[in-house]
Amino acid sequence: MTAVIYAGGVFHLAFAVFHLGFWKLFKWDEQLPRLGVINRNVMQILNLCLTFVFFAFAWISFVHAEALLGTALGDALLGVIALFWILRAIE
Repeated sequence: MTAVIYAGGVFHLAFAVFHLGFWKLFKWDEQLPRLGVINRNVMQILNLCLTFVFFAFAWISFVHAEALLGTALGDALLGVIALFWILRAIE
């Protein structure tokens, strides 16, 4: 089961790197100036916050895999992570 946690860590790490590439990938230097100042800044801040969350999920998965599987707090955190991805898929 630990292998599944590590695979999730790799998945989160890949999403973090993907989000770091948004500026170039989506040409934000050209596209974001079309937005108002507040919307432009919110877009970038939300992206950075999501990137942080993905790096945090990856770190927790790699460093605390055993605790995730063997404790009530680990079960709760895995539930939160699963709910995050379910809601993101629905959106």
